[in-house]
Amino acid sequence: MGAGLSRLAVEEDPWFNPELRNKQYDEFGDAYRDDVYADLAEQWNIDTVNRPYLAYVRQLSQQGWIHLRLLADFMQIGTHPQRWKDLNPEKLSGEKRKEAEKDRKRRAEKAEATILDYYVDKVKKTGPIQSATELRKELDRGITGDDIRFRLYVVEDLSREVIEALGQKLKIEPDVFRSHIVDYAWYNVRDRWRDPPYVGAAGRPTNWMQLRYVTARYFETREQFKEAGTEAQKFNILRRPDDDHSNKAWWDEPGAVVALTRSRATFWLQKDQSGSGPRVGVLFLDPTVKKGSALWRGRRIWHQTPQFGSEGESWPKPSPQSETQKESLNPNYPYNNSFYEDFIYWAQQLAVFPVSPKEQVSSAHVPMQTLLHLICSEWLTMSDYIKTRLNQVDLEIVNPRQFVAPGHHVSDQKLHMWRRFIPLYREMVMETLERVFHFPCYRETSRGPVVNGTDPGNRTIPQLVTGNNATTSIPDTSTTNSSPTASQSTTCPGGDRSANASALGSIGSYENDFRLVLWHLEEYQSRINHVTSVITAVMSIADSRRAMEDNYNIGRLTWLATFFIPFSLIAGAFSMTDDISTISNHTVRLYFAVSVPLAFVTAVAALVMSRPKIKRYSAALKRGSIAKWKDI
Repeated sequence: MGAGLSRLAVEEDPWFNPELRNKQYDEFGDAYRDDVYADLAEQWNIDTVNRPYLAYVRQLSQQGWIHLRLLADFMQIGTHPQRWKDLNPEKLSGEKRKEAEKDRKRRAEKAEATILDYYVDKVKKTGPIQSATELRKELDRGITGDDIRFRLYVVEDLSREVIEALGQKLKIEPDVFRSHIVDYAWYNVRDRWRDPPYVGAAGRPTNWMQLRYVTARYFETREQFKEAGTEAQKFNILRRPDDDHSNKAWWDEPGAVVALTRSRATFWLQKDQSGSGPRVGVLFLDPTVKKGSALWRGRRIWHQTPQFGSEGESWPKPSPQSETQKESLNPNYPYNNSFYEDFIYWAQQLAVFPVSPKEQVSSAHVPMQTLLHLICSEWLTMSDYIKTRLNQVDLEIVNPRQFVAPGHHVSDQKLHMWRRFIPLYREMVMETLERVFHFPCYRETSRGPVVNGTDPGNRTIPQLVTGNNATTSIPDTSTTNSSPTASQSTTCPGGDRSANASALGSIGSYENDFRLVLWHLEEYQSRINHVTSVITAVMSIADSRRAMEDNYNIGRLTWLATFFIPFSLIAGAFSMTDDISTISNHTVRLYFAVSVPLAFVTAVAALVMSRPKIKRYSAALKRGSIAKWKDI
């Protein structure tokens, strides 16, 4: 049901629950037994009188769109159905029941959002909005001011009230919310939350996309890792930090853990409504656990490094200190808060992007560039981390005595996780390349300067010749057929109608970085296959050496036994007397006089017969005898 089910003890992985190892389907339903699901749904169903969007989703899930059951259940329970066992008041009593009811209410009303209004030359922030009531007021207030070109709602996590407010007011497709709930790498045959893929052009989304990525977080102790797992259980969406089981290198701190979390970012863009004012977008981001630190302290600061001699007052101002920073080990470090907080800060920094606001084809490109920059930075960090672990394995193979951690040994166990993860990571990056870079106006903004509708490669861009940058008809190519937005006519919000407002890069400037990540992953996959073969060969050689040592020891025991054969023989002959006391000294001397020479002769004969030359001669004689026998 998800990649990375651990084989460690239960207490070592906080997310691992043996009771929900995909066998307790009677507690959350499976894909086939509608009667079981109906009984369960009766337990968590709530009134939909004042919740029209929930009623709409439930009706869809009952009339053919069965994949929306997960969204309907999520809105009614407050989280993923697998957690219903801990929230069901009928199976709890006393304080636990009160805590469950309180937790369910908290989950349903949870809200964390920020509004970013993009003007021609500035960005205005509203928020943080931390209640569904406040979010409804902002949605009802609408957009005031003719200068606003694009409004973006940035939402962390999901909840029933947030989905109800956004879905009802902005008419967001239920698939947008549904796709953000879980991030399983694969599904068991009984799982009912598999999201059926789109086929062909039928039903493909043209105004929203989803990016999948992985974040790496460092925990100094396993206790911190457990606390982070407990914290992740409080998220409404299903995310979890997974131990990569590679934290046993010679350089690693004992007990330290590097945890990997599969994450998603979902961007929805309102369809073009002529004359209805500025376009609106919604971005759903994953929450970040507060425990631990970003691996290698996270991303590079995007601002240009101030010149030597410049005044400190002129340097870029850091983001305001957040609650995450206040609880961190270094509260003075201004960046790399939660992913949500980092996005809010950098999406307001128009100066760091390659195109000035007045020249932008679309205001929607600013938050999109921010999102791509953050996600690509996470991928590059992951790429460096995988390279680190593979290099450590190489050193352990070359010199195990110096580089294998005490109490461990060289094995391919460290490569098992990467052998499973890297194909999944490649899939994530390829999806990004296929989908994101068909974002509105991408093909124009990804080129160099354009003069009279012609790019430096003397290729004519029809959209620019006609002077209409805001509408982009994306051609169908072999690399775009699988994209949800391929071959679709899409419109950018706030597009500049001037043909000379071409692009210096914008979104397209990140394509090469993502392709570099994909190339690294392909190289790592090939390298892992090679290293696995090397480790297997090294282990085979080590086993052969141990077998040779064992054979040598057995040979010495055989020689010792051979040497004592005469002694045993003579002793047996002398033991035929019925009275041991009658054995005289003469008999003892005779025993040794006969046994020792005979043992010596036996040892010499065995030594001679074991010589390779004698063995070859004996084999030749044997072959000759067999040949003569056949002739007879």
